[in-house]
Order: sequence, then C-alpha cells, then structure tokens
Amino acid sequence: MKIIIFHGGSIGDTLMAFPAIECIRNNYKDARIDLFSCPGVNDFSYLNFYENTGLVDDVKRFYIPPGNAARLPVYSKLFLTVLRGNYDMVVCLLPWHRNQNLDRLFFRLGRVRRVVYPVNLPAKKDISLPRVPFLMLKGLADNGFSVPEANDVSIKLKITPTEQENAARWLDKLNIPSGHIPIAIGMGGKKPVCLWPQEKYHKVLEKLSKNHHIFPIFFGGKADGEAARELIVKLKTGAFAADGGNLSLRETVAALGFCQLFIGNDTGTVHMAAAAGIPIIGIYSAHNYEGLWHPLGKDNAIFRKELECRGCDKLICTFGTPAKCIDMIEAQEVAERAMELLNEKHSV
Repeated sequence: MKIIIFHGGSIGDTLMAFPAIECIRNNYKDARIDLFSCPGVNDFSYLNFYENTGLVDDVKRFYIPPGNAARLPVYSKLFLTVLRGNYDMVVCLLPWHRNQNLDRLFFRLGRVRRVVYPVNLPAKKDISLPRVPFLMLKGLADNGFSVPEANDVSIKLKITPTEQENAARWLDKLNIPSGHIPIAIGMGGKKPVCLWPQEKYHKVLEKLSKNHHIFPIFFGGKADGEAARELIVKLKTGAFAADGGNLSLRETVAALGFCQLFIGNDTGTVHMAAAAGIPIIGIYSAHNYEGLWHPLGKDNAIFRKELECRGCDKLICTFGTPAKCIDMIEAQEVAERAMELLNEKHSV
C-alpha cells in the first residue's frame, strides 16, 4: 500500500494536521506514506516537526510560487512524481476552500486509485466551524477511517530526551531570577490583521507583574526581536527567546513546555504552545472562520470580537492596522483571564 498525504505547509497548518496524519498512520501501519508538501512560501523549516515521529516515510517538496506561468513547471513535476509513484491512495489535507473536482481529476489522471478529501471549506468565512483537527478527523471517519475519541486528540511530536535537554540548557542561558514564573509571549505574525497592538501586551504584562513575579519570554522570528526588546526594557524583565541560542522548531516546543502560560496572536507559535500542552490565551481577529484555527487544549481562553465585516479574509483591515475587531479586545480582560490561569497554580 502506497499513500500520498497532500498538504500545504506552514507551522500552524502542519501542527493542526498532525492528529489526522497520525490517524492515517494508525489505520495503515504497514503502508508506505509519502508527504507531498506544497507551501506557498519557499520555506520548509516546518518539516522538522515530522522528525522522530514515524508518521511519514518520505517527504517530497514542491514550492508553489505565485503566478500561473511560474507554477506550471512545478505542477508538471508534481504530476510526474504522482504518475511514476504508482500510488494507491491520496489524502488531501488542505483546510481551505479549493476546487475539489479539479484536485480529484489531477490525481485520477496520475493513476491514483483512491482520492480522499476529508475537508473542503465553504467559500464564505462569516460562520463558525469546529477546529481543523476535528474537521479533518470527521472527514476521515466519513471515508471509513477509524478515528480517535475527541478527548484523545492532541499534537503528539514525541519530543526526544536530547531535544528536551537542549531546551533546558537554552532556558538556563536566559538567567530567569529565582522564584519568577516564565510565561511565553507571541506578539508576532505575518498577517497585519492578526496583530494585537504592542502597547496592549505591555499593559497586560504590567498588570501581571503587580500580582506575580513573572518572566516574559518573547517567542518569534528575527523580525519580532525589536518589539520584544522594547517591552523588555520597559518592563525591566524578560528575554527574547532567540537570545538564548538557536533552537529547532521541535526544541522550541520543548522550551515552551517550561512556561506556565502562553499569550499570543493567531500565528504558528500559538499551535506550538498547544503542542507543548500549556494553557493558552489566544488573541484573534474576526477575519477568518470563527473557531477553525483555535488551538487545541482544554485550558485555553480565546478572545475575539465580532463585527458585521467578520469573515472578510483580508490580510490588512479596511479600517487600518490594528484591525478594528482585534483592537476591540481590551488589555484588562486579557490580563484578568491570565491572572485566573496563573492563580490556579501559584498563590498571589
């Protein structure tokens, strides 16, 4: 049995697909499973998540560039790889609105004997939907797969002892004062519509500092370093995660596991916190389906404000940046919920 898992690619997309990919592996333990990874950005760093999991046997990379002319040779290579691979089944794990009939025709012409399409989202985004992993698993169940119970659905990365040790050494380099509580902050993101104002993060962290000895650790890419360091100076405490040394994505998940709480925007880091199993406060704009990209986890709090323009699917809000809907979320309500979560583990 030879199976293709056809997937896009990014940190968040990959982690949210993990329960479905694990389900496919559990249903076909002896099959050869090839991941066809097709991101719209020429960055395959997220493939690090698959290491040591045993979920896929091989990864085939196909960067899908913008523009039809540029895409034609990539699609040709993809088609020939499918045709020559003699695959029995393809599972299309693409959690967005697509022309499903065209995808099916592509793989049928490639002589794939069975095409499974667990999820095809409606075009309009002003509705509520279950989270991506549960939509995928329901679609797999509808196609005859045995799926786990809802309570057993999680992102299982199988972090190794070495990765855990590397994360612990990284934590030591941050020189967290004795008695201080590390909390993870994710202020970054590639979509302006998803960015909560920096000054509101400042207000939240100031309020938390008055009630707890916190040590905020700011996670994100190099582009997020300047804003993080500005807040560190203002708060007179904290660290930018990258200053502790380079970590792989899997090691970063292990590092997040040392934190007591995550507060952050709708971006890949929030799903890494979910994989680490820590409580999450997610700050979401209303530009997308409500619920769809909310992180997995039982102790999470999601803040989102609804407006008539919800589901706009814009990268930049018509009303400017910050987006009108996300700017309606107040620092006070986020800080109060964060204190509640911290108080469950630490006395004031």
